[in-house]
Amino acid sequence: MTDLAQNNQDGDFVSLNDVSERNGLSRGFLEEIAVPLKEAGLIEAKRGAQGGYRLARSADEISVGDIVIAIEGPLALVDCLGAVSCPAAGQCPSKTVWANVQRHIDDSLQAISLADVMNTN
Repeated sequence: MTDLAQNNQDGDFVSLNDVSERNGLSRGFLEEIAVPLKEAGLIEAKRGAQGGYRLARSADEISVGDIVIAIEGPLALVDCLGAVSCPAAGQCPSKTVWANVQRHIDDSLQAISLADVMNTN
């Protein structure tokens, strides 16, 4: 995502081969993560000689949280905060603590934009 933000300033599409070479990542890995990013509406794809990928929105409109959720799914520090039901959930003294920690992590990830990441480098 940072490579797309850096290299499509003119709205051009960026090839995965170029991203792969610049970042030392395998093309197969990039193809795997491009699918959920596209499905989440974070990137756009174009086939053909001038094809590739580009951000679907500006870097300041995409949060780190958006990216993480697109690739990994919603985060859950403990099972009872995710899809797994816990038999002790109704009487668990630590669930509230974990829920608060989870909320702070989620809020932090949503507060950091891709543009913020670009500006820290």
